[in-house]
Amino acid sequence: TTMVFGGGLIHKGHTVLCPASTCMVLSGYYSGSVDIPEKIVYRSSEYAVTTIEEKAFALSKDLTSVLLPSSLTYMGFGAFLGCESLESVVIPGSVSNIPDAGFSSCKSLKSVTMLSGLKSIGSGAFSLYDSLSSVILPEGLKTIGASAFADCKNLTYIAIPEGVDTIGVVSFAGCVSLSKVILPQSLRMIEFGAFSDDEVKRIINAVC
Repeated sequence: TTMVFGGGLIHKGHTVLCPASTCMVLSGYYSGSVDIPEKIVYRSSEYAVTTIEEKAFALSKDLTSVLLPSSLTYMGFGAFLGCESLESVVIPGSVSNIPDAGFSSCKSLKSVTMLSGLKSIGSGAFSLYDSLSSVILPEGLKTIGASAFADCKNLTYIAIPEGVDTIGVVSFAGCVSLSKVILPQSLRMIEFGAFSDDEVKRIINAVC
């Protein structure tokens, strides 16, 4: 069921705004499993869901899973900030940038898969995790922002794909279990504190 509500639409539990031929998922409190559709049909017109607005799902502590559509192209700052029960996420290849603090403080997040098409990971995008142990970074990625994976305490391994040229300030600082990192030939800059001193020692020891 789709209904007009406060300048947006309510579609199967999502609050969306359809200003033209596309739709934006608006801020709200979401729980359980959420499947965001690729398109919405309203009054015989189709609207592609392309945008998740700033902090749309932020602090939805009972959100356990979310399916992001292949039509999605943009997520705003802190889109899933503080979703403490979210356990895994797949970023579709249609998204070129994961925003600053996009999935920060999602304490239960264990697995993140990013599909080819992603170009940059914003500052603090996946920071402050206790559970994250698996991250798959896609080919074509160029930049990993400041604090992108800072304080992910259970992250043990990361392979930076060929094409990445910059790893930002304190990107992996505080990843106390990190023992193996694969760096690409394309890398031109590792910024200050990207890896803490203890992490560097463990990585060197693992290689030697």
